[in-house]
Amino acid sequence: MPRLFQNILFGVVALSAFSAFAQDPVKEQPTPFSVWLDFNELANEVKPVSLPIWMESFEEVPIPETTSVPPKTVFRVRIRKMPNLHDEILVRVFFDDVPDLHPSISTWNETGLEAYRSPLLGTGTGLPTSESVVVPLKGADYIDLDFPGDGTSSRGAFISSLKSTQIRQAQDFVSNSTFLDPFGKSAPVALESDDLKLFGRVKAALDAGEMRLTPKSPSSLWEFELVDQPGFALLTFEILNGDIAAPVIVGVNDMPVQFAAISWPDIADPGYRTGKEGRIQYTGWLRGQCMISTGALKAGLNKVVVSMSQGSGSVAVRNLELQLKQ
Repeated sequence: MPRLFQNILFGVVALSAFSAFAQDPVKEQPTPFSVWLDFNELANEVKPVSLPIWMESFEEVPIPETTSVPPKTVFRVRIRKMPNLHDEILVRVFFDDVPDLHPSISTWNETGLEAYRSPLLGTGTGLPTSESVVVPLKGADYIDLDFPGDGTSSRGAFISSLKSTQIRQAQDFVSNSTFLDPFGKSAPVALESDDLKLFGRVKAALDAGEMRLTPKSPSSLWEFELVDQPGFALLTFEILNGDIAAPVIVGVNDMPVQFAAISWPDIADPGYRTGKEGRIQYTGWLRGQCMISTGALKAGLNKVVVSMSQGSGSVAVRNLELQLKQ
């Protein structure tokens, strides 16, 4: 068959498939044990929310200030005890990471005895973020999502029943991650305290700290020395509040800059949000990577610069790691 005819035929088939997709109703993926709670929609009664069978009710409870305790807003989830279903749940909280206004998660029984309390969430970046916590249900009748102040720093929560499954791992390459994100979000970058060599690759931590990039301070510089020139390299880091249309830029020494590749999760993830001028940003930390070509790094002093793209909103980067291939 002539190539031109093949191309035209393929185009007709693809168009027909798309038309059928657009006209026929799309089957809803069932999520009987999970729920997305948009706090703004719930407060304004925009639309009713179907709660999973293990969740009895949801309410917002403002707690006024007292002489010893500042005011806070509690989003309370009452649960039905279903030990045959689960003994842990995933709670992913979405919030503005305002300094000194860190949310937390706790569980209580009906007599007011606290059964569990998470560490304070967020690091004070001042950016929209989200954090996931595996919450044990032993001794719990309800779960409190505590937000200091009037609750305006909160956005919502994704809550899902958890179960344990058996997975296979290579004995020499056991992952430190014990949780699989439901939307395919990559696990946090785990920096090693020592440099590690494997099959000709050397992996080293550059910086475990957080660095915020803003329009007034749009880039950050890291310097390090190498004994020998590597063949090529891979820079890995995490980025908060990433912009789909304006990825961060990586510059190495005097080589041309390039955009970093971001590992985006399923777009059903509630972490995606529309910002100013219709820009799509992700509320949470994602893994970013940039391959560094042969000759970009050298023996001696090297410089890596991570910068915001033009038009991007403020972002933060953390956990920089460098892999060198000899």
